[in-house]
Amino acid sequence: MDKSNKIKSAAHKASKGSKIPQEATRVKNPVTNNDNEAPVFSFKYVCRNNCLLSEWQATEISQFIQRLKLLGNLNWKDIKTHSGINYKPVDNYVYALPASVPPDSVIHEMKVDKKKRLLGFREGRVFCFIWFDKNHNAIPENKSKAKH
Repeated sequence: MDKSNKIKSAAHKASKGSKIPQEATRVKNPVTNNDNEAPVFSFKYVCRNNCLLSEWQATEISQFIQRLKLLGNLNWKDIKTHSGINYKPVDNYVYALPASVPPDSVIHEMKVDKKKRLLGFREGRVFCFIWFDKNHNAIPENKSKAKH
C-alpha cells in the first residue's frame, strides 16, 4: 500500500467512526472576500527606518486617529471608493520594504489629509502599516508637469 492510500484510509476511518463531525475535518477555502467587513489595523510590519509615526507632531497624530476612526466606521468596499481616502495601489515607493513584508504584498496608500499618507498592504480585512508618510518622502509627489 502506498503512502497516499494509507493517509486516505486513516482519514476515512477517523471520520467514519469518530465523534468528530466529518465537516470539522474538511479544510475550508481560506480565500475570502473581506470587502464587506470593517478594517482592522496592524503595526506588525512598520518600517523602523523611514517615515516613522514617532516623527509626527501631536496635531498630526490627532489627524491620524481621526482618520482611523473614519476608516473603522467603513467597510473595505466603501474605503476603496471613498474620494477623501483615495485608497490605491502604488509601486513607486523609494524605500526598500522591510524584510518581514511578504514578497507578494501589494502596497497601497491612503490619505490622512491633503499631504499625509498611510502606506501598507492588506491581509484579508487587516491593513498592515509600513510607512506614515507626512511629507511625500516614501512616494514623492510629482510636482512637475510634462512639457510638450
